[in-house]
Amino acid sequence: MTEIVNNLHLYIIAIGAILFISVYASKVSEKIGFPLLLIFLILGMLLGSEGIVGIKFDNALLAQAVGSVSLIFILYSGGLDTHWGQIKPVVVSGVMLATFGVLITAVILACFIYLMLELIFLRLFLMNLISLAGYFHFAL
Repeated sequence: MTEIVNNLHLYIIAIGAILFISVYASKVSEKIGFPLLLIFLILGMLLGSEGIVGIKFDNALLAQAVGSVSLIFILYSGGLDTHWGQIKPVVVSGVMLATFGVLITAVILACFIYLMLELIFLRLFLMNLISLAGYFHFAL
């Protein structure tokens, strides 16, 4: 812990440089039409432990926290940048696909588990619905 505190200024400079490169890469990708996701994947490969910079990142809890916060910003940004006129033509088909997708997946998974473990089908179906509903709610 004292190592982190003693080198805090270096970490802040490194994070600032990474954020600057990310913002600059976003602007460049808009101008040349290159997918931003691909740029971030390349940047992550260069910065990672196997890349040129070689940043060691083996703390799973910190990785989960950073990933969750990043996902919050991505979803928030996507919600702000999307206009109702873009969503309106596909909202009905999207909701129908999500609803029936959950039901069909729950039935198929319940049938498979029923055949493998011979448990009560209705209980398996309900367990699948509960777990899949949370997943598909997050996906929407």
